[in-house]
Amino acid sequence: MTARCSLFAARCSLLDVPAKRAQRSALLLLATLAACNPYTTRPHFAPFPTTAEVVLELPVASATRTVAEALVADTIPVGRVEPRDGWLSTGWFRPADGTPVAGEPLGEDAVLVRAWVDPRRPDESRVRIEGVWRPWADPSLEPRALERPLPATHPVALRLTRVLTALAGRYAPPDLAAPAEAAEE
Repeated sequence: MTARCSLFAARCSLLDVPAKRAQRSALLLLATLAACNPYTTRPHFAPFPTTAEVVLELPVASATRTVAEALVADTIPVGRVEPRDGWLSTGWFRPADGTPVAGEPLGEDAVLVRAWVDPRRPDESRVRIEGVWRPWADPSLEPRALERPLPATHPVALRLTRVLTALAGRYAPPDLAAPAEAAEE
């Protein structure tokens, strides 16, 4: 009977090994799922196809902060910066003085600026900055459906182009900076 118990005990311990592995695997899976956050603070829509774009030799979080600092330096009132998710946004503001818009943001005198920063290669980011305005109000439509890109001659659009050009001049990766330098010669 002792042999049976030890044999049974050996069988039990052999059966326990896969159970312990399964338990460890389940705990590891739960820890991994708890560490991964599938949610993002980024807008659920993409920028307009005509949005200005530049590539910077900076990781996404650094590029996001750098773009925010450059916009603030150009008196564009950045309200929200999300370096982890790679985007930023202003509130609706008046282009003339940067003050927030009170009430419904309508017309080209009420502007909103957003920037998306996406990874391109390791330590490189693609930055897209858009300026938008709303020509009319319609409560039956989503707010994004009412937005239109700023005309290229709008003062804020010109400032955004100036900011992007300055950032590209300072942080452009070598593979993109070389053709521009060759064209200048």
